[in-house]
Amino acid sequence: MGGKINCTVITPERTFYDGEVDSSVIQTYDGGRAFLHNHTSFVAKLGVGEVKLRVNDSLEFLFVEGGIAEVKNNKIVILAERAFSIQDLDKVQIENALKELDLRKAELAKFSPEKEEISAAQSALKARLKTALR
Repeated sequence: MGGKINCTVITPERTFYDGEVDSSVIQTYDGGRAFLHNHTSFVAKLGVGEVKLRVNDSLEFLFVEGGIAEVKNNKIVILAERAFSIQDLDKVQIENALKELDLRKAELAKFSPEKEEISAAQSALKARLKTALR
């Protein structure tokens, strides 16, 4: 494989990840994007989902919720609103939160505006669960 890319993931609280990777796949607002050494410059709004980092022969998974990503000069900078490692994601807690949201949603009127907010929260939790199950 070619050269390395410096990857940094920063949240408002701290630098979450900083290291060299062989490749990165991030979830942007409009779909997944993969980056290798010497990738063209790129800026995107982040969605909710995994960040997959290939380091040598292993994969590392992070989970981000919102923010922006910039790729330039073999550097990826991800400014995430929130970020989690797999170890931060508790499968049982996520499943319980999904069940609670299902119950709340069932109690609401058919066209309640709150249903849309609950659906968005459910989508984010389902994406977290997918990463937690890795």
